[in-house]
Amino acid sequence: ESCMATNSLDFLLNLQANTSGFDQGINGAKFAVNALVGAMAALGMGLGVKELAEAADSYAMLSAKIQQSTKDSGNFEQAMSGVHQIALQTNSTLDNTGALFTRLNTVAKDMGKSQQFALDMTSTVTKAIQLGGSSTQEAEAAVQQFIQAMQGGVLRGEEFNSIMEGGYGLAEALAKGLGVTTGELRKMAEAGELSAERVLTALEKQKAGVDAQYAEMPLTISNALQKIATSWQILIGEMDQASGASATVAQALSTIADNLGILKVFFDDVGDGFGWFQDKLSEIDPSTIDATRSAL
Repeated sequence: ESCMATNSLDFLLNLQANTSGFDQGINGAKFAVNALVGAMAALGMGLGVKELAEAADSYAMLSAKIQQSTKDSGNFEQAMSGVHQIALQTNSTLDNTGALFTRLNTVAKDMGKSQQFALDMTSTVTKAIQLGGSSTQEAEAAVQQFIQAMQGGVLRGEEFNSIMEGGYGLAEALAKGLGVTTGELRKMAEAGELSAERVLTALEKQKAGVDAQYAEMPLTISNALQKIATSWQILIGEMDQASGASATVAQALSTIADNLGILKVFFDDVGDGFGWFQDKLSEIDPSTIDATRSAL
């Protein structure tokens, strides 16, 4: 199916090139489409109808989880845009960032803390894990282990070991926040003393330090690619939510194909292209558009 979607787009590009004077421009657009398809394929993201529907579905599920998490006393829009921002800022997947937020939001409620506190801690945990110098995969795995620990209410055992290995920056920040060495931190974990609330209270003290260190980290290729993948997922997810059904994502692609003149503008001048997207889908969060523009 993905092959078909790409081919039909190729066919339309060729058709338009042959029937209009835009030959050169359309070849440019065709190159840009193929480059985008290639970049997405490298990220394991196809641009076919099936893959787009999957991206839209996973975004819808994430959205539902965050809605659930914020329904009593929270603000869904603020939470969703916060999760978007953190995922883009930390070059993380949307799913992991959203799952971490919903878990920390539950702990925050128990602590009598705000949704903003949960967002801040989502950012601090993600950044601290990456400061340990782990690869993108290791960092994602460490986040998942941390989520499990928070679900259990205590950081200990296997989850603690994973953090020490794959997310050492988080262990360091935690030790600093508690005023202990990492060796002493291990003993605390073994004694079951690292409750979720105690962990977040300690990490809150380290937020500014973690932010400052993270700002100095170089952007790696895999980070940059993850940022593009996340931007794309947000764009597809929001297009889908704005128009209401997964099938419409595929529809949106054919709309793009039908507006190849606009596609040319889109790639000749990314700014104008995004303006067109914004007009078409006025409900899309402007920060998403900006993030995707800068990623592309």
